[in-house]
Amino acid sequence: MHQRDLRIRRILEELKERMYIHREPVAGLEISPRGENAFKPFENGALWGGEGEWWDFRVHAQVPASFTGAVLLAATTGYESGWEAVNPQFVVKQDGKIIQALDTRHTACLLMGKAVPGARIELELNAYAADVKQPPRLYLELCDRDDEVMGLVYDISVPWEAVKLMPEHERERETTLFTLCEAINMLDLRKPHSPEFNASIKAAREYLRTEYYEKRAQLPAIAYADCVGHTHIDVAWLWDLYQTRHKAVRSFATVLHLMEQYPEYKFMSSQPVLYKFVKEDAPELYERIKKAIADGRWEPEGGMWVEADCNISSGEALVRQFLYGKKFFREEFGKDNRILWLPDVFGYSAALPQIMKLCDVDYFMTSKLSWSEYNLYPYDTFWWKGIDGTKVLTHFTPSRQYNRAEVGDLQHFTTYNAMLNPEEMKGGWQRFQQKGLDNEFLVSYGFGDGGGGPTDWMLENGRRMAVPLPEVPVVRQEFPSVFFDTLNERVKN
Repeated sequence: MHQRDLRIRRILEELKERMYIHREPVAGLEISPRGENAFKPFENGALWGGEGEWWDFRVHAQVPASFTGAVLLAATTGYESGWEAVNPQFVVKQDGKIIQALDTRHTACLLMGKAVPGARIELELNAYAADVKQPPRLYLELCDRDDEVMGLVYDISVPWEAVKLMPEHERERETTLFTLCEAINMLDLRKPHSPEFNASIKAAREYLRTEYYEKRAQLPAIAYADCVGHTHIDVAWLWDLYQTRHKAVRSFATVLHLMEQYPEYKFMSSQPVLYKFVKEDAPELYERIKKAIADGRWEPEGGMWVEADCNISSGEALVRQFLYGKKFFREEFGKDNRILWLPDVFGYSAALPQIMKLCDVDYFMTSKLSWSEYNLYPYDTFWWKGIDGTKVLTHFTPSRQYNRAEVGDLQHFTTYNAMLNPEEMKGGWQRFQQKGLDNEFLVSYGFGDGGGGPTDWMLENGRRMAVPLPEVPVVRQEFPSVFFDTLNERVKN
């Protein structure tokens, strides 16, 4: 790593430390066994719960007089490095309304976009310890976030991450590094959050906006990544069905809370059975989902009732999947499904194209065939012809890390749980095999299986990647139905 890269890294580390103006531990905490309403004082940072246990917490706090930025509740359990599917998770409620979930990938919840000093904060946390072998801790803080500093962190880090993937001395790498260093030269970091510090942050952001992002926006794109937020949830895998219901509630709540903060954010979710669980268990949350769908922010798609096994299921069973899946989405949301969305299924019956067409389903999406240890399936976009000759337009999502083959571990692997960052967008374009046919590919991004889907950092990255960064496809927030309809127009003849 050369001197400029080292300097950028050091400045980013310092800016990340300055992203929070204040962090104050929550003093008023209570704990009760789940549903018993037997609350007693809880020491912030103490241990709680064991494997599979449920507990309720109450938070009594006040916005400190010193707070001036956005107010967040941040949680630490000691399991932040663990797999999001099987580690401690929380539902945050305010006045009985579900706000967001907290998990290993979403460790903070925005409470106020702008601090109101002295305002009371009364919250309830429904906590699930999951598969922990040792009791987790719960340490809660109120955080005072400086959104200008946060914005500059992403303004610098996203193009820097892009050019780090390029060979040294490439012109676009050099010009990007030069521009980033020029912005850094404007910073006055001597006294954090002083008027001079704040003015320098704004000046650096304005410089990058006019001298980098606006100029990059005038350049042609090498490709387009049509990205949709997603949180694939296995209805039955390493947890019981009761936990699946809660995973759906937690994940969908986080999606809706982030939608309030990022107007461009679009999300899709398949499997009507998950929506049914949410409708039964969290009706108020379900009504907000219906509104997001009506507002064009959320797409209910996928065709089947669940993302079904297609190896041992009979033809009638597959037909019933479409019958009940399409019926639910049509009756609940006025949406007729046209995509069979099976990202995580281990095989596909050759009868599916015929069954799909007879059920008015035109498109097919997966990525699971890329998980073969030995064989590379030769197409990512193609017409799949079934037993009787029926054809359906098919797309395999190619998202993966750039130069993944050099890492080892399933060299053909692609994912439906993509990370929205320069490396995976560039890696997806590198992996996409039909570049001569199209320069657009589909990306479903976010943590699955209870991981809560997309994160704020993914959405911040997406904003910066909406212009052509060096050798990185342009990110467009788009629904799969729009992607497939556009692709169909291009290839139908």
